[in-house]
Amino acid sequence: MTGPFLFEVVDKLYNGAIRIAPDWMQETPVTNAFALGAVGTYSLTWLLQKTSKKVVDKVIPGFDEKALPILEKICIAGVTAGPLLYAMIDPEGAQNIMTQHPVYTSGMLGVSVGGVIAATQDLQRRRENQIAQDLTDRIAKEAVRRIDDNLAQEYHKLD
Repeated sequence: MTGPFLFEVVDKLYNGAIRIAPDWMQETPVTNAFALGAVGTYSLTWLLQKTSKKVVDKVIPGFDEKALPILEKICIAGVTAGPLLYAMIDPEGAQNIMTQHPVYTSGMLGVSVGGVIAATQDLQRRRENQIAQDLTDRIAKEAVRRIDDNLAQEYHKLD
């Protein structure tokens, strides 16, 4: 291995994308590595979320609603804690990666940010949907209760 974790893969992906990019993008590699990493991972995460709902859920019923949110939370924790743990375990190695491979570091930070944002948005959407569903259920139950009360009052008036 000639560089940090997944360096060869990341390097090929970055160079493949930047090779076809306009000149102005090629002039700011650190910024572009971050942007490409963030957009790429956000897009991939979004695609995987849609695949979970439309494909995986048919093979494993309930996966999208039950397992995916748990996996998203685990991934958010891992992506956030991983670099911090590495820096605590091997501070010199972490410093070397950041100083010797600034484009790689920026790209990996972008990858982390893009994935965390996509997962967090999905979890937030699920929370909002659950809140809306709970509110709808409470309103429906209250409406049914009031109708029942009104019917009971009307029935007793007939007696």
